[in-house]
Amino acid sequence: MDANLIAMDISEFRTKGKEVIDFIADYFENVNTLRVHPDVSPGFLAKTLPQTAPSHGELYDDIVKDFEKKIMPGVSYKILSFSQKNPIKISMTIPFLFY
Repeated sequence: MDANLIAMDISEFRTKGKEVIDFIADYFENVNTLRVHPDVSPGFLAKTLPQTAPSHGELYDDIVKDFEKKIMPGVSYKILSFSQKNPIKISMTIPFLFY
């Protein structure tokens, strides 16, 4: 096995998969409390990224922390209601990230 490869066993994969589902469910449960427009400036994400891609994988928990710290602040939300026949649809976009 490659020394730089970070592997999960099946039990950890199940646990982390459930954490992802909980994150998504929490997001939709609390979306009405989030800012509609991000409180960041264009290009904010580019300033936080390394100049080159990593040469090896990262731990799952580190990836989640990066996602919450670097990606989520730049997400904007639109709530669109078309009619009573169609449920409210939530559109999530990620503007300003790579300008």
